[in-house]
Amino acid sequence: MPEAFGIHALASGIIQLNRQQLALLVELMAQLQ
Repeated sequence: MPEAFGIHALASGIIQLNRQQLALLVELMAQLQ
C-alpha cells in the first residue's frame, strides 16, 4: 500500500516539525525569564 506509506511519512514529518517548533518555543520562553 503505497498510499499508507505516504500518510505515515507525512505524519512523521509533521511530528518532527512540531517537535522543532516546541523546542524553539521552550528556548524562547527560557530567554524571556
